[in-house]
Amino acid sequence: NGSRFRSRQKRVEQQELSSAPRTPQTYALEEHCLATLLRRPDFLAQTDLVLSELSLAPLREDDFERAENRALFAAWLQFDEGQDWQAWTETLSRSLQLHLDFLLERDLNTGDLAGGDVERDIERRILQLRRKNLERTSRDLRALQEEARDRGDAKATEYAQATIALARDRQRLQQALSERTAMA
Repeated sequence: NGSRFRSRQKRVEQQELSSAPRTPQTYALEEHCLATLLRRPDFLAQTDLVLSELSLAPLREDDFERAENRALFAAWLQFDEGQDWQAWTETLSRSLQLHLDFLLERDLNTGDLAGGDVERDIERRILQLRRKNLERTSRDLRALQEEARDRGDAKATEYAQATIALARDRQRLQQALSERTAMA
């Protein structure tokens, strides 16, 4: 009886651990961008303007590869300026609250996020984030194109045209990145 109870208790503990929200192990480009935007919301309008000047869509949740970054960005876009920050964070799921805490615990002070160099830096990083998204999307489209071509599906032509359009977008992004790197 005792061993059965211990093994059941161990299974319950393992299930609790596996269902507990986990904090991410990495703090990479998209986490830096999201943390910066959360601290300096005015940067979003600025970076969206840069993207617009390149004839690209504004920053969107699809630009983030990690699910928790996508979900947090989407939730943040719904944040109303008049809304209380604490009340907003309480509307988030527990896992998103933990992720928000993880992002905001980094050594990135709002005071450090002032000045032209910082603004150009976040523009560069957002452009890099978008470029990564376009590269991912392009790979996916090429795979779909190949599958469609192998099946003799007419959609292969659509995928090819979309891939060409993405290549033009990537080229504009790369040019803008090069210009900003030269200015840095």
